[in-house]
Amino acid sequence: MLSTYKFEHGNDFVRICNIPNFDLSSTFENGQCFRWEKISPDHYIGVAMGKVLEVFKDGDDLVFYNTNIKEFESLWIPYLTLDVDYEQIKQVLSKDPMLKKAVEFAPGLHLLRQNFHETLICFILSSNNNIQRIKKIVNNLCQATGKDISYNGKTYKSFPPITDMQKLTCEDFMSMGAGYRSKYLVHTINALCCKDIDVEHLKNCSLD
Repeated sequence: MLSTYKFEHGNDFVRICNIPNFDLSSTFENGQCFRWEKISPDHYIGVAMGKVLEVFKDGDDLVFYNTNIKEFESLWIPYLTLDVDYEQIKQVLSKDPMLKKAVEFAPGLHLLRQNFHETLICFILSSNNNIQRIKKIVNNLCQATGKDISYNGKTYKSFPPITDMQKLTCEDFMSMGAGYRSKYLVHTINALCCKDIDVEHLKNCSLD
């Protein structure tokens, strides 16, 4: 799949020329992630995997800033699932009339390979919630316990590691706006830190 892409790159940017099947809005605003901010149409800055990445659409190309080709290949290609043949997937899904409608609704949507702990915490926060409110709570959490990341004169916050979140109490999460979900967050974080949840086993479980 990667061999079909043409890359141009420098010290701090990567351009993918004539990239098909990738829509920024469908990917970053569908409720699967909460750290991407729209700067303008087809222009986003996100915090993921402990990094800040800026991306915008330039004609049929996608341009990524604050990265280099080595990091892009090892980190961002997997994260953005640029190694997946979405055209083939859409062809298979479109054989089902209902799934065909979903494909036609968001043909450029990519599923992100996100950090497991961040995904789980955000999933708990999503219970009976909406995207904007989830983003606000996640931002509060990152501001309270995340590490500083500087980019273009601005300081961003990383999503905190699970061991740092273990220091937080129900009251802390309540103050961030998590509400009744706070006790479930504390319980889950403690279970992860105490190895009561086997993450690798979950990753390798059969989907059948």
